[in-house]
Parts: sequence; structure tokens; C-alpha cells
Amino acid sequence: MLAAMMRLLMMVALSMCAIAGGIAYGHALPGGVEIALTSSDMRSNRARTSLMDIRATLTYRLPLRLGANSFIDWVTEERFLLRQAGNRPSYLMFEIGRSAQVLRLPDECREGSLRGRGDLLSCTGRQGGGLLIFSYAWALQREESPPLRYVPGALVAEHVWSPDGSQIAFVDIAVHTSGLALLDVGDARVSRIADSVAGVAAKISWSADSRQVAYYTAQGMSLSLQVYDVVAETTILALPLNGAALDEPPSWSPDGSQLALFQYDNFGADIFTVDVQQRAIRWLTQGKGASAYPRWSPNGELLAYYVNTGGQMHLFLADLQGDSTRAVTTLRPVDLVYAWRPCLEHDC
Repeated sequence: MLAAMMRLLMMVALSMCAIAGGIAYGHALPGGVEIALTSSDMRSNRARTSLMDIRATLTYRLPLRLGANSFIDWVTEERFLLRQAGNRPSYLMFEIGRSAQVLRLPDECREGSLRGRGDLLSCTGRQGGGLLIFSYAWALQREESPPLRYVPGALVAEHVWSPDGSQIAFVDIAVHTSGLALLDVGDARVSRIADSVAGVAAKISWSADSRQVAYYTAQGMSLSLQVYDVVAETTILALPLNGAALDEPPSWSPDGSQLALFQYDNFGADIFTVDVQQRAIRWLTQGKGASAYPRWSPNGELLAYYVNTGGQMHLFLADLQGDSTRAVTTLRPVDLVYAWRPCLEHDC
């Protein structure tokens, strides 16, 4: 009882720190125990981003008091990107333990395309403007080195940074160059993985070691999960699937051995994993309701996912080794956006 009371008092104190404008505990927590998520406030019809520590016996959420906003992506272990709603949406970088700062973006940036890794940010140019890469310092107007344009003429539908920040995988939908390609940020070299004949869907993901890229291809009614080894420069998996949700990229396990996916069916959605080497499929939630959007924790111990029961959304955590699950929070999500705090510089 005393321990529970102490835990409750600690959580209240942390919440008060967050509301005061700074999440002071952020630097003390390692990656892999926090989740940034965007959920809706039905009373104000606004989306809010929160940080949640999954280790707490009593789950608490710490709102980032920045008005209506939605989470985009972690850039480092300490910083993540936010989109703030309004007549003219703005973009911010939130640093744990400090505050949010408004970012300057190039005028040519397509709305909703901001991404980043480390001290570099990127966006896709409008009307075949390729990729624009610029520094975090430039976005804060601390330096004037202009953004650099890569792959001019490419009509980029999606782009994703590798965890080590050395490459960008992107889907080009321009008529003459369409397909999936890799951009080496250091020397601007472009390597094509798949062309338009493969019917590449615009959802891609990197393994944690930046060695493999997973993506979908679709030809007519035929769907396939593909894995490309960047170092060996070869496709190591081409697995036919009966179905998968193409609005979500596959989620890599931290050791690069498995991918988590979900597929829609007549009764909702179910989550399954694919063993990359064994080509084996394991169903995790079959027949247990509408379960979707799986995300592996950075230490590989847990798989987070949404479950819709009776119109109410819950965020669940599954212990894949112990075969147990628990609900950690109840949400009314707007964008179904959430992500584990990464382990980019330290072990989880």
C-alpha cells in the first residue's frame, strides 16, 4: 500500500512538471519504455500528442500543451517532430526536458512530408521537386546554408530515413522513373531497388541496423512482401500474401529477424508476424477483434497495437515470449499515430 501511494504521488508530481511546460524526467529514461502517441479530445475536437511511460503500474499521459497537434516521427532519442493544426499548419521540434520550437521549412515543401534523422530534416518538393534536405540549425534560422535538392524530377510519394541517417528510401511515382530507390545522403548516389513493373506500394520501413528495407508490391490481386538487403544488394524475401494493410509499413523486430503486419478482413483486422529467414507466418490476434497498427518495442520484448472493441480504441502491449497481453490506455485516436521512443544512441 505504501509503495502504491508513493508511486501515485510521483506520477502526480511528474504530471505537474509536464503541465508547467517541461518534461523534466525525459533525460533519465532510456529509449524503449516510452510511447509518443496522438489521440483526440472529443470535447474540443482536437488532436493532442502525449508521452506515456509503459512501466507505470498506473498509466499516465503527459500532454504537450501546444494546442492541437499530431506526432510525426522521432528524430533522435530526445527530439521528435510535431505538426500543429491551423489555417496554415506549422511544424515544431519538441525536445524532452526543454520545449517546442517552430521550424522554418523550404517554400517548396509538400504539406505533410516533413521527416528527419539526427541533425538533418527533409521534405518532398512539389510537382516533381525531388527531395529537399536541410539542417536542423537552418530550420531554427541559426544558419543560412540553403537546403539541398536531391533526385530532381522525382515525384516522391513517400520517403523514410535509415536509422543511422546515411540513406533515404523513397518511392518515386513519376512516369519515367517510378519505383523504389535508395538515396545515399553522403554522395547523392541513387540505387534503384524496384521499378514500376513491381507495383510498389508507398509504405516502406528500415530494419534497426539500416541493412534491410521492407516494402509491398501488388500486381492485380497478387500481393507480396519484399525484403531487400542493402549491403548485399539483393532481394532476400519475396513472400506472397493473401492480404495485408497497405496503409501501414511492416514493423521490424529490433534484431531484424521478423516483421509485424496486419490485414483487414470481413470482421475487422488481425495481426501476424513473418519470420524473414524461415518465411513462416504466425498469427497473433486472429479472431480476437479488430487489431491493427503493430509496433515492436526497441528492446524486442513487447509488441504494441491498437484494438477496437465496440467502437472504443485501446492500446495493447503483447509479451511475445510470455504470450500475454495487457491494455495500457484507452484512446479515441484521430490519426492512429504512435511510436516507441527509439534507442538510436544507447542500448535499450
